[in-house]
Amino acid sequence: MPLGDPTVDIFISRDIDSLIVEREQEIVSEWGLTTDKPFHLARDSGSHNSREMLAGIWGAKNAMLGFAKAQEIRNEILKVFIRSNIFKF
Repeated sequence: MPLGDPTVDIFISRDIDSLIVEREQEIVSEWGLTTDKPFHLARDSGSHNSREMLAGIWGAKNAMLGFAKAQEIRNEILKVFIRSNIFKF
């Protein structure tokens, strides 16, 4: 839910069931501090090679995207979950 939240400039989402390794820390720091890319997506295993984006390691720069655009993306993601009955509101 932080995607599109006007009180959040930058966020990272990751699974809590794995340790943070130095490589991940370096990649996230580089993205957060020095790149002009609004999204960060990482794979934490060589077996995670599907086209689908896993929930475990990703982030966004709301301020860079613009909060209205970030909210639009978040709403599209939620529509997929609602249509697939993963979440019930």
